[in-house]
Amino acid sequence: MKYTKIKYLLSTILLIVSLVLFFFYNDFLVKIPEWVYNIFWLIFILDILSVIIPRFAKYSPSGKYLKKFFKEANYSKESLFEYVKAMNVRAIITFSLYMLFLLCVGVLYYTNIINRYHIILLVIILNFIDYFSINTWCIFHKIFIRNRCCNTCRIYNWDHFLKFAPFIFIPEFKTWSLFLLGAIALIEWEISYALHPERFIDISNENLRCSNCKYDCRFQKKLETQ
Repeated sequence: MKYTKIKYLLSTILLIVSLVLFFFYNDFLVKIPEWVYNIFWLIFILDILSVIIPRFAKYSPSGKYLKKFFKEANYSKESLFEYVKAMNVRAIITFSLYMLFLLCVGVLYYTNIINRYHIILLVIILNFIDYFSINTWCIFHKIFIRNRCCNTCRIYNWDHFLKFAPFIFIPEFKTWSLFLLGAIALIEWEISYALHPERFIDISNENLRCSNCKYDCRFQKKLETQ
């Protein structure tokens, strides 16, 4: 998926620049003009809106919660139920571990071991990890959720919540608006999953099967070389 590769490149550049500033030009951080933060805030806001507003959803990995990406297959409801149950358990474990991680961040912040700039850097790192997971290697794919690919990922639209959740510790308009929109994306996804699980799984949705995949993903390339 070319659009994710572009985001991957941009997130890598942002991370490198941020690390250089943080570790070698720390004094410069407090001098960054507010309009710089406004630009990045707007970019992230538009990125979230492209996912949570149905008419802007163009890609099945993030849009499969919508009916327009669903093509019903001939499937067993019992098989679907068992798969959904297994995925839900893995999702709950993943969410719980992330909440534990977020709690640790909060403790470090409120005990003044880290400050707001550490939180901002953490969000930038999580943003990079998001696109690293899609394009290179994904810990959720390998360890936690163990889905086949992004197209069948149980938690694909959790990404905005996972990377902006640390902003809950910085009570400002820009930070909390990103956190709240990320939470809306997650809630929207989970409501749809509860009501229409058949849309999210290749057992019941033909559009999510490798045979119908339209994306140039690394998993598709592996199948082609086998």
